Amino acid sequence: MNASAPPLDPSIAFALLAAGRSQRFGGGKLEAVLNGKPLWRWAADTAEVAGFATRFLIVPAPPKPETAAEGWTIAVNANADAGIATSISLACSLATDCRRVVIGLADMPFVEPDHLRVLAMAEGVAFTRYPSCREGVPASFPREAFARLANLQGDRGAATIDWAADRAAIAPTSPASLIDIDTPQDLERARAQLMARRHRER
Repeated sequence: MNASAPPLDPSIAFALLAAGRSQRFGGGKLEAVLNGKPLWRWAADTAEVAGFATRFLIVPAPPKPETAAEGWTIAVNANADAGIATSISLACSLATDCRRVVIGLADMPFVEPDHLRVLAMAEGVAFTRYPSCREGVPASFPREAFARLANLQGDRGAATIDWAADRAAIAPTSPASLIDIDTPQDLERARAQLMARRHRER
């Protein structure tokens, strides 16, 4: 999917979590440049291409001017140091009027727009299935799940909740799209992955 997809129903929100501490990276991870643009912008652009009309960008305090993004609601997580659960809870509070929210991470630059749309149109709770068979983000939740998400604590993600067996686990077309950037070495691997992609497309 290269061009923007048709807009999704505005009642399906996308929340991009960008308030992490970047400790393993040494700080400043989301502003690190990957192929000419900040790392967080890759995930933001993907959500826009996927067609999300309702978009939330969750950032730490104080917010940095470079994270301003047209068409996004910027939400400051003043408690980001307490763990990712606080950002998930904030995402749910922002999406109170929505029937569904898709949650993504700002350090995953290669997630496919089509995969986000599949999650957006899923029923019930839907996680991304990784090659290791674990379930994780991006993930999608109906409004009925927001209260349970809001009760998460610390660095516990949504996959740690005992959801019903009928939850979905959806694999993306390309497992390579699930790379996440935790360290400077991960960023170098992402750059190499982009270079290899360019060579294949010639």
